[in-house]
Amino acid sequence: MPRHFLVLGAGISGLATAWFLKKQLNADDQITIVDQRSTVGGWIETQWCDGFLFEQGPRSFRLSNSSQALFEIIEALDLQNQIIFPSKAAQRRYLFLNGRLKVLPMHLWQIPFFYSTRGWLQAVLCDWMAKRRECEDESVASFFTRHCGKEWLEKIIDPMISGIYAGDTQSLSLKSCFPELQKWEQQSGSLIKGMWQNKKSQISLPPLPKKFAKSSLFSFAGGMQTLPNAIGAHFSNSLHLGCTVQALHAHADHMVVQLSNGHRIQADHVISTIPLPALHKIISTLPAFNLRFASVVVVNIGFKSKIADLNGFGYLVPSKANTPVLGCVWDSAIFEHKDCMSPNVRLGMMLGGMHHQDAIHMSEQALESIVQNALKEHMGIYQTPDIIQIHRAKDAIAQFEVGYAKNKEDFLAATKNLFPRLTVSGSSISGVAIGDCIAHAKQIAKECAC
Repeated sequence: MPRHFLVLGAGISGLATAWFLKKQLNADDQITIVDQRSTVGGWIETQWCDGFLFEQGPRSFRLSNSSQALFEIIEALDLQNQIIFPSKAAQRRYLFLNGRLKVLPMHLWQIPFFYSTRGWLQAVLCDWMAKRRECEDESVASFFTRHCGKEWLEKIIDPMISGIYAGDTQSLSLKSCFPELQKWEQQSGSLIKGMWQNKKSQISLPPLPKKFAKSSLFSFAGGMQTLPNAIGAHFSNSLHLGCTVQALHAHADHMVVQLSNGHRIQADHVISTIPLPALHKIISTLPAFNLRFASVVVVNIGFKSKIADLNGFGYLVPSKANTPVLGCVWDSAIFEHKDCMSPNVRLGMMLGGMHHQDAIHMSEQALESIVQNALKEHMGIYQTPDIIQIHRAKDAIAQFEVGYAKNKEDFLAATKNLFPRLTVSGSSISGVAIGDCIAHAKQIAKECAC
């Protein structure tokens, strides 16, 4: 008997779930995807503005051990010829320290010779003398203070964590955010020993990207949204965009979803990849899950001429600098996208996060003032941008705080018990990286298709 699967959310998690699900279903089974937005991609969104390519969300894909599923889709969609890789200069990264940009070492052997990594010997000794913690979970700050010392935590680890989670190291869980590091400590005691012992473990990738293995980042010539657009095109007849889910009713042998356009969809199984707060509004009896989210303001900045020699990936700002600016990505120095005007300078500045939660509510005038000051004080750019585009990503990044793993396990078990025909997925469950979302989507599809 034909089955009907309903996927809530047309972000990368929802699209990838539908993709892998379709590969495992019979020809007469049906998949429907619903999203409140008018376009697919979710947080992945590429926009063209006056000749500038601006990314509103993630700015690149990162290779990792979870990338196999990602490349499986890329190859199936024949997108490999559209892949672009960063310039060699993008290996150079900076920190904003003591009022100036300081370059980070590109190789381990360079650490003793850079201002940004001063205090390295103390950090090494700290790591070698660190005592294992036998507790189930601990904060990122606690772990790195023990292994690197407070100075390195504040000036190096803190801004790097902000660059990924826009979060607070005092709250984020090591087990949930960086399980590999926890494993190294349990196996070797020291991070240095763990790194050394695991240095031969290479990322396992399919044949497609092996010739590009020297780069850990990539994008597409037409921007990040190339991937979700290509997946979405395969479900054009199954997509319901611009529709808000108003209610979800569970029955013994099916589920019914009520949409804002008046349509009612009956499905054998529902897979939700929408943000958990939105799902809780739809299903009031859904088990509680105390999960916080970081909001980020993405400010894209464009200059129609080469106004500065920005030669690198960009920079990050430690939270102790007490500025809403999390960092800035020098987009035009990293990727050469097709059809972009030349010359141009494109920058992506991130503001907000857990340390500056009020940034998401600031006026455009206030945000532009902060950006203009950062351009001057951080990068020495005094010219007025030709374009400033502000995008508010409210509740964009789930915060995997101490205790998250146990809370997630309890939440999923309770949800499955109450709603056997509902599967909860998405970045709040899988992890925030695109590769993790897609790998988890493949796993979910396999489980639901059985």
